[in-house]
Amino acid sequence: MKNSEIIDIIKEKLVDFEMDTFSTISDVRDYAYNHDGEEISSACSADWVRNGASKTVIYWEDLGDLVVKIPASAYDEDEENCHATYDGEYSSEDGWDYCALEEERCQALECEGLSEMVCRTWYVGEVYDTRIYVSQRADETWSDGSWNYRYTNSEEDLDVLAEEFGRSNSRMRYWREFIDAYGLDKCERLMEFFRDNDVNDLHNGNVAFRNGKPVFIDYSGYYE
Repeated sequence: MKNSEIIDIIKEKLVDFEMDTFSTISDVRDYAYNHDGEEISSACSADWVRNGASKTVIYWEDLGDLVVKIPASAYDEDEENCHATYDGEYSSEDGWDYCALEEERCQALECEGLSEMVCRTWYVGEVYDTRIYVSQRADETWSDGSWNYRYTNSEEDLDVLAEEFGRSNSRMRYWREFIDAYGLDKCERLMEFFRDNDVNDLHNGNVAFRNGKPVFIDYSGYYE
């Protein structure tokens, strides 16, 4: 599906929505935090809506294999307490765009041969002065239930990974799925990429399954 077709679908879905609320990226975040997903889904005829700290994600069946991501802004008001700054193309005095950061990291992962381990994210255009991105849709989230029985013999490899990166084994249980699907070497390379690029906020809530394999669905990190 072309980016222009995606934009046309989104505009059609939002035609009756309170688009005066969508005047800026900050307003999108404010709206998301002041309305639950069910309210937003009903307002814009979406199949579902998820609100996160850095993005709002909307799914319309008409988009098929894609979900819409609307970014929240992030700021670097206190460099001592900010884990990282973003000075890419879409940074400004108003902060930076978490989805732009995710897209940039996705492109870097493609260069590293690791992009199959994430849901690809890219910019498609603006709708009502708001930057809009799409991402590959996962088939099943981590919390859907069956994930706990998928891993086979990756326990020793998980110990290796946890020790190598100085993290608690118990906080990395979901990596067993990745090790089974992609092998220890690729997981070490991905973990190294996350560490070198200061991708924090790694937890099972940002993990899902696509085509039977685990993927990260949110990998921009989150910086307070």
